[in-house]
Amino acid sequence: MTLWRLAPACLLLAACGEGEGAGEAPAIAEAQIAAPVVALSAAQAAAMLEAPEPPTFIDVRTPEEWAEGHVAGARLMPLADFDPAALDGENVVLYCRSGRRSLEAATMLAEHRGETVAHMDGGFIAWDEAGFPTEIPTS
Repeated sequence: MTLWRLAPACLLLAACGEGEGAGEAPAIAEAQIAAPVVALSAAQAAAMLEAPEPPTFIDVRTPEEWAEGHVAGARLMPLADFDPAALDGENVVLYCRSGRRSLEAATMLAEHRGETVAHMDGGFIAWDEAGFPTEIPTS
């Protein structure tokens, strides 16, 4: 994901903060943008689907986990087989069950691309608990 596609979404989401600490949001977003990997909440990731060029969600869990349910429209690329070059030119958000494996995959992709990459902190658990669209593959 190129930085220019990610930066406006992060800044917009940070600017929408409310309550205590809201004044700190732009500084936090700027710090996240400068990092090689941006950690998005499930709500931030879902909001990106409304962008003119929405990202593709890449699930880095195992095929068994994928079969139990995944983000609607996502593609499976298990961490064990993760190939950053296979995602060249694609605008993506990586996710796993909780965020640990997707952070690892996002770090590999950011190193490969030399640019900022996004992953969903909290992973599929957070996405599902928030009630965002999921699907179960049919055999």
